[in-house]
Amino acid sequence: MPSHCAPNRSNSRAADDEGCVFTDPTLSFTGLSTFESNLENLDPWINRFCPPSNRKCVLRTIELVDEGKAVEATWRMVGDLKLPWNPRLDLNGRTRYTLGGAGGRIVSYDESWALKPYEALLQLVRPNLGEMEAL
Repeated sequence: MPSHCAPNRSNSRAADDEGCVFTDPTLSFTGLSTFESNLENLDPWINRFCPPSNRKCVLRTIELVDEGKAVEATWRMVGDLKLPWNPRLDLNGRTRYTLGGAGGRIVSYDESWALKPYEALLQLVRPNLGEMEAL
């Protein structure tokens, strides 16, 4: 699932390898410290413009793949942003966690979306007039 959907990422030190490569459709970087710094910088903005009461994340499926060398999860993330035109970001995606670090730590976090990045960006400029439906 998208990292900002996790209720508490304080266990990332135990789960992710320091050399873990984090990739989503908009960026890629290496290092657990960079991941933690990015979340620390991003969380206040997410909470300001899309507080927990305005967002939902649902885990659709999760399975062990590649003979136990990876875990794949599919999910849906929906959030209504607190902006004057009330845009809604609605993404279906997949996250693949590749295992292989010391003690089975995650060495690669690869997130993909059903939409192209520009399509997700377009959602941010479109007004939303509907209620958030049950996921």
